[in-house]
Amino acid sequence: MSRSARGREVAYLMAMAAFVLMGTACTSAPGFRPLSYAAPGEARVFASPDQCPHEPLVQAEAAPLVAAILTGAASQLLSNFGTALTEASKGGNLPSSVATLNMSLPPDGVPRCLLIIRGAFDSSAEHPTAVDLPSLFELPDDAKAELAERLKAFAMTDVYRVDHLVEIQLTASPNSKALSFAPLFVRIDRSLDESRDGTRSLSVGVKFQRVGATSEAGSVVVVPDRVIGKATPGMARNETTKRYPRESPWFGTFHATSAPAGGAGVAGLAGAAAPPPPPVVLTTVFSDAKDAVPVTVTTTVVETRPTREGLAFIASIFSAVKPKIEEALKPMLDSNFKAAEDVKEQAAKLTGDADHQATVTTAKLAVLTYCENSSADAAAAGKQDRLTKSSAARVAQLKANASSIKYDQPLIYDKYIEVTDQAVPKPCP
Repeated sequence: MSRSARGREVAYLMAMAAFVLMGTACTSAPGFRPLSYAAPGEARVFASPDQCPHEPLVQAEAAPLVAAILTGAASQLLSNFGTALTEASKGGNLPSSVATLNMSLPPDGVPRCLLIIRGAFDSSAEHPTAVDLPSLFELPDDAKAELAERLKAFAMTDVYRVDHLVEIQLTASPNSKALSFAPLFVRIDRSLDESRDGTRSLSVGVKFQRVGATSEAGSVVVVPDRVIGKATPGMARNETTKRYPRESPWFGTFHATSAPAGGAGVAGLAGAAAPPPPPVVLTTVFSDAKDAVPVTVTTTVVETRPTREGLAFIASIFSAVKPKIEEALKPMLDSNFKAAEDVKEQAAKLTGDADHQATVTTAKLAVLTYCENSSADAAAAGKQDRLTKSSAARVAQLKANASSIKYDQPLIYDKYIEVTDQAVPKPCP
C-alpha cells in the first residue's frame, strides 16, 4: 500500500472514530437530545389508601369516596397525551417508562397515594442488597418512624436500585365529583439514558381504567428541571387555596354511576339524582369483598431534556387538553351552575312522576273499559270487540308495571287480563 493511500486510510479511520465519539457524547452530555435512548430497568407503581410520605405528620382529613361521574374529557386528554408523545418522538425516541397495577377497590373508593419507582427489583452482583427506602425521601429523623408505617401500606416489594421515584397524592374536588393529583416529591438518581448528571423534566401521566368501562380517566402533570442526583424538598400545599403549586388538571372519576331512584343512568337526565355517598376511610386498595371493583392504574413517566423538542412536547400536552378539560368539568366544579342543576333535577323528577301517573291512569281506564263496556254478543262482532279490548288492557297493564320498575315504585298489577274473545270473566280484575 502506498504512503498516500495509507494516509487516506488513517484519515478515514480517525474521522470515523471522531464521529463515534461525537455520537457517544450526544447520548450523555446535558442539553443534547440523542436519536435513541438506552432504557435499562423496570418501572412499578404502588398504591396506598393512607397518607403519602410527604403529607404533614398531623392527621389529615379522611379521603372521601368520590361521586362517580365520567366526563369524556378524560379519554380525550389521554388521547392527546399519546398523540403528543408520538409527534414529539419523531425526531428521536423520548425516554419513557410505563407501569401498571391491578387494584380491587371498595365501590367508589380511590387510593390516596401512588409511588412510581423505576430501577431494579431483583438483586444482582452490582446491587446485592435492598435499598433503604426511607432514606430516599429526605425526611427529617423525627419523621422516619411515621414514614416507615406509611410505606407499609404500599405493600411494596424489595427495591435494589432506584433510578427515579415519584410520590403522587390524589385529591378530590370540594364537591367530590372530580380528581386531581400532585407530585409531592420527585427524585432522579439516574436518567433513562443512564446519565447521572444534568437536568431533566418529567411529564407524569396517571390514568385509571375500570373493568367494563369504555372510557379511561386520568390526567398529566409536568415536573420541570429536576437535577439528577439531587433530591429537592417535598412540595407543600397552600393552606389558603388548599391546592398544590404544581398539580394536574381536574379529571372525571373512574367509577360507574349507579342508577338513581328516578331510573336514569346519569344524574340529571331523568328522575331524582342519587345522594352523594358519605366520606369513609379506605383501609386497602386490594379488597377481597364481593362488591370490590377491579381497577387498573397505569402511570407513564416521560423524560425530556431542556431542548426545544422537550418544551414543544410539554406545551403540546396542555395546549390541546386544558381547554377541553375545563369546558367539560365547569358544570361540576363551578358553584354558579349549582342552582341551575338543582332546578333541572327537580324538573326531571316531576316530569318522571307525571309520566308514570299518566301510564298508570291509561292502564286503569283500559281495564275498566274491557271489564265494563265489552260487548256480550256471541257473534263475530262481539268476539272482535272483546279481543280488541282485552288486548289493549293487557298491554296497558304491562306498560304500567314497566313504568313502576323504571321509577322504583310498587308494581300496579300482580295479575294480567287474559287476551281472549270469550265472555268477560266474573269477577273481572
